[in-house]
Amino acid sequence: MKKNLSLTLLAGAVLSAPVHTILAANNQAEAIPLWDTVMLVIVFLTLSSSAALTVAAWRQWQRGWRLVAALPLAILVLWSGWIVGARSIDPAAHALWSFELFGWALLNLLYMVTALTAKRAFEKADNGA
Repeated sequence: MKKNLSLTLLAGAVLSAPVHTILAANNQAEAIPLWDTVMLVIVFLTLSSSAALTVAAWRQWQRGWRLVAALPLAILVLWSGWIVGARSIDPAAHALWSFELFGWALLNLLYMVTALTAKRAFEKADNGA
């Protein structure tokens, strides 16, 4: 159910992007803040879901696998600090910061799927040997 909702929201965002461009071109300012709000909600939901997966793996895994799970969180903290620092110096820097964080979330999901698969394969090999 949750997967279908995420796919529906993503499809809605992709399909409504041309509408946003048309409305912005017509200078209908009231449509732009709503679109920005919707996009920020989608970005932060994706970001928090991705980070929650990483935190859950970090809490449950043992030994070196905890470091594997902690790496994306360290990257997120450093990247967020970089964005905040750059924007405090120059407000025009990282104008698309929300999409940078969205990119982290998607890359993190790929990374975690790979890590989960590798962990399972290594544990299966250890138990079978």
